Amino acid sequence: MVSLTRCSLAVYLTLLVVVVYQLYYQYLEVHHDVASIASNIHLPARHVGSTTAALTQVVPTNKDTILPAHVTNTFSEHEVTLSSTKFPQKELTTTSKRESINYETCDRLLRGETDGDYLVRSADTTSDEQIYLAASENCTEFRRNYRFMLPEYQVYEEEKNFTLAYSILAHDRIQQLALLLSAIYTPYNVYCIHIDAKSAPTTKLAATAISKCFDNVIMVSRMERVFYAHVSRLEADLNCFKDLLDFQPQQYQWKYLINLCAQDYPLRTNMEIITQMKHLRNTNLILGCKAHDELTLRRTQVVFRLENATDPSQPAKMRGTNIEHPPPPYNMTINKSLAYNFFTRDFIDWVIYKTNKSKALLEWSRDTYSPDEQYWMTLNNEPDAPGGKPGFQCWTLVRYIKWLYKVDQKECLGYSKHGLCVFNSSALFSFTKRNELFVNKLDIRYDVDVVHCLRSWLDERRRGENKEGNPKREPLLPPWLS
Repeated sequence: MVSLTRCSLAVYLTLLVVVVYQLYYQYLEVHHDVASIASNIHLPARHVGSTTAALTQVVPTNKDTILPAHVTNTFSEHEVTLSSTKFPQKELTTTSKRESINYETCDRLLRGETDGDYLVRSADTTSDEQIYLAASENCTEFRRNYRFMLPEYQVYEEEKNFTLAYSILAHDRIQQLALLLSAIYTPYNVYCIHIDAKSAPTTKLAATAISKCFDNVIMVSRMERVFYAHVSRLEADLNCFKDLLDFQPQQYQWKYLINLCAQDYPLRTNMEIITQMKHLRNTNLILGCKAHDELTLRRTQVVFRLENATDPSQPAKMRGTNIEHPPPPYNMTINKSLAYNFFTRDFIDWVIYKTNKSKALLEWSRDTYSPDEQYWMTLNNEPDAPGGKPGFQCWTLVRYIKWLYKVDQKECLGYSKHGLCVFNSSALFSFTKRNELFVNKLDIRYDVDVVHCLRSWLDERRRGENKEGNPKREPLLPPWLS
């Protein structure tokens, strides 16, 4: 009997050792995967898994620094490199002393008072690996740190009954995606995130971890390898649009869809956006002022081919050939427009499921240049397009963008990239005067304070403070509906 008891005990102990070994092995395996994924983002070794941010410039530690609640004060006196990108160290003033950002400084910048000692600073940037670990380990803490849907916000019945859908494209820097998402998030809307299929595994994991923290944030079902001016950019949006249409819960039967990229940021609260959408009276808002001119006509006159798509050492590029492109299907008139617009649900349903015109135009566009900038306006002009409007519409409220080929370089309060102005905090005052609902382009590696100040400006209105100089924004009626 004693021998049997000892034998049973030995078996149990053996099983226990096996179970503990398996659990420990799984633990090591998971952390090995995270470490190997982190290696793809080329951070210095001392920053892999670290909570200390990598900076692109030297910022002295200041124990009195006051930051918005969702930003950790982790400045370092040591200079480390975030990436090979070289950003201009443009100051708002000529003084060499740097003032710590706080809400009073934000107020001054938003009023256009930039005569203090504030300097543009880079972001205290959290790596994609850190975002992945934070969101996957504790969603409650992640939502709190990034200020998702603060309890002091006023929520109106209209917000509960007028659902918006968002499609967001990103390819890196998931921290900036998280800051955008937290600014536009409500539990009554629905959101789809598309990450470029070429992106690092950590980037995809981080975005997926964020989506799993919410019932109404989804990852796109099919990721595209996105290339500039290629049809893949359009297909990325279409994939998210379809997923948003197919999203089943009845409470998320959205009425309008807004497509954004991670470098956009809102200039209006959710309630103000809804009020503006209602004034569109179930019509699409798709900017298109003209047909193709001499500069853009070649985009559809000749066949374009994507070069270097599989060679990472060379930049991929759409290059024109001498092959004449066939005319568009259904005798359509191809019109120049923008890729980012406001769409009614009926229009997107028509595009995805109910007309052959959209499919034919997509196939025809595959070997044209930048089809995302002609697809939507062309379909919106079709007589049977729901919410469409034949002819050109040069009035838009979608995004504030400063194209530098249209203005003097000196008018860019920031720096130039690909012909666009990347704004810094000295542009905040100009944002407060804009009618558009979103602004592009912001880059938190260059200046994070422009994002934090805009967030505090929006939060004042979401709390219903009616502060002097920051009143509730009223909607505008499109000229064709007035």
